Amino acid sequence: MDKRVAVVSGGGTGIGAATARAFAMDGYDVVIVGRRAEVLDATATRVDAECGRPGAVRSVTADLTDPDQVERVVAALDGRTVDVLVNNAGGYLGQQAETLAGAAAFWRSNFDANVLTAVLLTEA
Repeated sequence: MDKRVAVVSGGGTGIGAATARAFAMDGYDVVIVGRRAEVLDATATRVDAECGRPGAVRSVTADLTDPDQVERVVAALDGRTVDVLVNNAGGYLGQQAETLAGAAAFWRSNFDANVLTAVLLTEA
């Protein structure tokens, strides 16, 4: 029987990395996704060593606000079924808006970072 598969967006640091580690320690194959390849690769290497299963964690570099880059995650799964999806990417993109156009741009960027990322990854 194949191992269960978990996908964790924002998996390179913080809560995402801790979540990926917990799944790997529980025997899952884990795909971590984020925008910074070096951070993702370091996390994958560290978690592999901690759980004693080389290759347990694979990293995919992708900006999840871009549908073409979300396809990289799908390709990395090699047709495997995802058992768990953790939409952890996002954050507060704080800025001071001087104009209504600035306020609209601020809210759109926060929406993209926190909602669109989850929608696109879930749909994929």
